[in-house]
Amino acid sequence: MDDARLLVALEDALARLEVPLRVDSMPADARSSGGLVRLRGAHVVIVSARASTAERIDVLVRALRQLDTSTLYLPPAVRARLDGE
Repeated sequence: MDDARLLVALEDALARLEVPLRVDSMPADARSSGGLVRLRGAHVVIVSARASTAERIDVLVRALRQLDTSTLYLPPAVRARLDGE
């Protein structure tokens, strides 16, 4: 699966878990491209607007690893990525 399709599949998984994805400007000197946070008691994934596709994928994979995806059907390439393969 190419990176563009992988990113779409990861974004879809977040949407099915009802976890909002926010693309936000972050300071140029930020140490991270984003991640999973709790905002007003709910999970939200924030990704830097400056992040490359590969960085966005990494942020979403890290976020989804912290969430329960066991009830979701995920394409094998996505599941493998979440499992660290």
